[in-house]
Amino acid sequence: MKILTCGFAILDILAVGLKKLPKPGEVVHAPHGIKFWIGGHPINVSMDLRQLGCKQGDVAASFAVGDDFAGEFIRKKLEDAGIITFVQSVKEADTGRTIVLVLQGQDKSFIDFSGANLHLSLKHVVDSISKFSPNIFYLACGILGKFDYEIDRVLALCKSQGMITFLDIAPSRKDWSFLLKALKYVDIFHLNSDELRWVSGSRSIIKGLVKLHELGVKLPVVTGGELGAFLLARGKCLRQPSFKVRVIDPTGAGDAFCAGLIKYIVDRGFSESELINLSSEEYAEMLLFAQAAGAACVESIGTTTGVKPERIVELLRSQGEKVLSLTTVRSY
Repeated sequence: MKILTCGFAILDILAVGLKKLPKPGEVVHAPHGIKFWIGGHPINVSMDLRQLGCKQGDVAASFAVGDDFAGEFIRKKLEDAGIITFVQSVKEADTGRTIVLVLQGQDKSFIDFSGANLHLSLKHVVDSISKFSPNIFYLACGILGKFDYEIDRVLALCKSQGMITFLDIAPSRKDWSFLLKALKYVDIFHLNSDELRWVSGSRSIIKGLVKLHELGVKLPVVTGGELGAFLLARGKCLRQPSFKVRVIDPTGAGDAFCAGLIKYIVDRGFSESELINLSSEEYAEMLLFAQAAGAACVESIGTTTGVKPERIVELLRSQGEKVLSLTTVRSY
């Protein structure tokens, strides 16, 4: 099965394990150094998929970058990993960049510059779909300028061609109502718990998932770090606890989770209709593999460096049975 990821591309500048943030005029030591790495949900997901064993030629990414060293860095990293790139080069803007700061024992903080991502065009994305003809289309939106308001057209096109559609989002200053007309074309919608609250208007994860389902999403999925993962399907809500690992850098964990979901689907060759009609046991197994991928991610610095099959196998061997046994299923 062929997977096309689409959306924003970022050059990440990472400083993790910080004891504190500096005050004005103060210098704080970065114990693990300051690293450059590729970022952005679609970029991370495509890299993770290759590392998880998807074949060369079966994974592609469509995105916009500036005509600068950062854009070339992202493109080269992807192509060196065997990922097909559909790159829209933007002359009037720099490649998107994010400074990622991680304090010891705390979640990550971002300083973001969207840059060329604001210029991603509908034509470029449609052309990418036409050239690659994927079976699964993954889209991450929220910081894509005008294109965010056109995602319903892209997702409708994918559904008309029988693709499995996967939607993800990034924190946005926009009113989330731009999503509403697109949700009826979405098979899987991944959010974290904060994003679910923003989009659904509910502080309850269960109520938020139900709201998304009522708006047309077939399989809404939420990840919440130590809260674990939630999935709503066929009138039932699954809740699965998280794996227990030592967190070094939480950046990219949600993307690794999404890659895990996609890899599970690819390995079993599920069609669109099969995917939305699995048993609760199969959905629990799918969540388990995805969560193991996310857990492996946070054990290393960088968005994709820790997502390795051997570590995921070890996590499943050592903790999988327990995590699966604690998975609950409730009707709603």
